[in-house]
Amino acid sequence: MFLKLRLKIRNFFKDHKRTIIIIFLVWLLIFAINFILSLRKEEKTLSSTFEPAVSIVDSKTVPEKDHSLITDVVDKYMNYCNNGEYENAYNMLSENCKNKAFKGDIKKFEEYIKSERLNRVFDLSRGNTEAEMRYLGINGEKQNIYQKMLEYLLYPQV
Repeated sequence: MFLKLRLKIRNFFKDHKRTIIIIFLVWLLIFAINFILSLRKEEKTLSSTFEPAVSIVDSKTVPEKDHSLITDVVDKYMNYCNNGEYENAYNMLSENCKNKAFKGDIKKFEEYIKSERLNRVFDLSRGNTEAEMRYLGINGEKQNIYQKMLEYLLYPQV
């Protein structure tokens, strides 16, 4: 039984030797190309799906006349929030939004904006630091070593 199976396999390889070698070489070539491409460092670019003239709710295009109006309103609101003019920003919200999100209390709105601004500052700082580390090729282990070195340089032990 095993002898017949071995003979069938052997005969199969004899009959299809050339095809098997070609398939193996093609597979080896694909493997080599894949390996070479994986070594190549590709610059990653950030992308966004944001489209300013498309409605989020129903994917319809926003009329041309409303483009600047919408952008201006959003810019005005963001400027009020960033400049600490919380009452003006709060007054731009709809009554429904004021009641649902902040229970009609401007103090809750102010606390929310301040906490969001602080979180945003930390997120931007962390993102900037991570980007610098990637650019410099510093991983977690190297980062710990550099921090230790800086600690000794900045705060020498007396």
